[in-house]
Amino acid sequence: NQASGVSGYTASLADGPAQKFTGKERDNESGLDYIQARYFRGAAGRFTSVDPYEINREAAGAESQDQREELLNGYIGNPQVWNRYSYVRNNPLAMIDPDERDALWVDDKRTGQTTLRIPVKFVGAGATKQNIDTIVKRVHSLNRGGSPVRIQVIPTNRPIHGVLNTMDFSPGLDMKNYAPVGEGTNTMGGNKAHINSSSPSGTDAAAHDILHFAGIEDQYTEGKRDSSGNRRTTPTPGYDKTNIMTHRYGTKLKPGQIQEAYANWSTKHCTTEQDGTTTCR
Repeated sequence: NQASGVSGYTASLADGPAQKFTGKERDNESGLDYIQARYFRGAAGRFTSVDPYEINREAAGAESQDQREELLNGYIGNPQVWNRYSYVRNNPLAMIDPDERDALWVDDKRTGQTTLRIPVKFVGAGATKQNIDTIVKRVHSLNRGGSPVRIQVIPTNRPIHGVLNTMDFSPGLDMKNYAPVGEGTNTMGGNKAHINSSSPSGTDAAAHDILHFAGIEDQYTEGKRDSSGNRRTTPTPGYDKTNIMTHRYGTKLKPGQIQEAYANWSTKHCTTEQDGTTTCR
């Protein structure tokens, strides 16, 4: 009873289950569990390197200075956030971290096509088939400014090469997780977001924030709220409201913005070979 492994390696049932900590594969020779972004040493009960995720990256994704300060102040009371050798803040019963990557940059050798793929699990009362189709179409129809890189949002409940984001598209604002505005992503390049589906521009906002999963940044400066509570924003120099990262109704992206996803810390880089197999790193 033997099964062929990678690079000619042959494993027998005597080796025992390969999946160990969090279901990741253990290398029998080194004794380390491969967690994509780093390795875990089960015998010592610790990781061999720090989590590449940085606290300041989440703060950098805040939509205002007040939100940024609130995030950083909140971390002071949670010492596990500062322990970068930990896993999901030492709370694995309530949290998971599949591989710390949130988008796929795929180069297809067969066609020469490069695609930015963003797998998204849509949840919430507003996540109807019609709304999901509208959000996906909204992203796919963006004017990419001549960039040859396609952008593909993939609605799915299963990770693709270990990558899966969650978009909570439901009525109302989530002030607990997305204060002070009640909407947004958990961080720039993050893997969770909430958008108020009852808003007239809800599907546009969801399309905007899905691009944050891939690390494409906002291009506006946050201003004060008006008497009705609406946020006022000023486009970054060189941008206007036709750009979706400046305004949720925007219909364009610049090629340089798409390259932000390539350089983003949470993007996984993949290659599809001539035989159709895809490998990622």
